[in-house]
Amino acid sequence: MCNEPNSNGQHPRKRAISDLKKFLQQEIEMGHEAILLIDMNEKVTRRNGLAETIEKEFNMSNIGFHHEKKEIPTYKQGSDQIDTIMASNDIIPYITQRGILKFDKLCFSDHSALFIDIDLRRYIKRRIEQMKTVS
Repeated sequence: MCNEPNSNGQHPRKRAISDLKKFLQQEIEMGHEAILLIDMNEKVTRRNGLAETIEKEFNMSNIGFHHEKKEIPTYKQGSDQIDTIMASNDIIPYITQRGILKFDKLCFSDHSALFIDIDLRRYIKRRIEQMKTVS
């Protein structure tokens, strides 16, 4: 089923990526920042892959989950990291912690749970200061 084209002939994965890009573009144009938690179904470090495309097109960064420059597998049946969290570059300085939990630690799943902690107090204070300078 997942390999069948949808009603307009586009592959479901390509359609999902296209829809995601449109959504991110709309949000960024409205001045919003984004945090994206995503199962990419490909290596996060793939050259010219989805993560690299999002980084370039939307001024976002892949939150590093590498340990000693090695990928940490996030899918039980694989050896690659295919899940990640990406954030607008303006949010990156406010991320205080990040991590990947062991399989089935938080809930039963074939994927690891990923998390980030954000210092929202500092982030919101900065946003308020920016709004004051604009007005």
